[in-house]
Amino acid sequence: TYTATVTNAGPDGASDAVMTIGLPGTASFTSTTSSQGSCGAPVTNTVSCELGGLANAAIATVISRLIEVILLLLIIYRRKLPVAAKLSALLNFKILSIKKFFNTTLPVIATEIIWSFGITTYNVVYARIGTESIAAVNIAGTLDRLLFVVFIGFGNACAIMIGNQIGAEQNEVATSYAKKYLVFGVANKKSVAYFISKSLISLGAEVILSVLNDEVKQKIEKLFPGVSVYTCDLEKEDDIKELRQKIISDNNELVLNGVVH
Repeated sequence: TYTATVTNAGPDGASDAVMTIGLPGTASFTSTTSSQGSCGAPVTNTVSCELGGLANAAIATVISRLIEVILLLLIIYRRKLPVAAKLSALLNFKILSIKKFFNTTLPVIATEIIWSFGITTYNVVYARIGTESIAAVNIAGTLDRLLFVVFIGFGNACAIMIGNQIGAEQNEVATSYAKKYLVFGVANKKSVAYFISKSLISLGAEVILSVLNDEVKQKIEKLFPGVSVYTCDLEKEDDIKELRQKIISDNNELVLNGVVH
């Protein structure tokens, strides 16, 4: 069974719309059902459907976004939330403030533009390979974004914790919140964990390393003098529990700001 959805993205309405779909060679035609218009029998494995007029979906999107903005503003100003600023304050732009804003955000803006261009290029390449390829990429991308929500949540939580301490003028505490990391899987100079550890140390972070066995431990201790190195096989639950106890015993606590695996 195949299902096709036709949408008019606007900006204008469409009349006498026709949808044409080519059937795979392995498919056999039985019947068609259309919520609008009608579809004829396939000709050389191609089904054509005369759909008639299609309303502009973009109008519905704009209306829904407008309602969303209105409801958001009502909630903000009725409850007098901290962001409920006066209109004069919102429109009070100063040249120095604008320059400071763009000086701070320009790298982020540039990164997002380049990233968007890269994703678009990927989609164009996969689309030219074939329909199955672009469909597979879109499915994988959806799953990827769903899983990525977890990491975004962790990142936002860390930002809130550090931001609260900065707001309370507890700069030393805020700095300590981002300074202690446990890095698993350091094997040699070519491993990704090695470069991550070197980068963290260069930024002033305190790093605890975990390696697979005693042989690797001896090599890593030479690469990271003065850094605590422990052995732990992550496939063994007992090793993980023992690692936790060792870190607590050596540091009198187990306070980590990040774990890299």
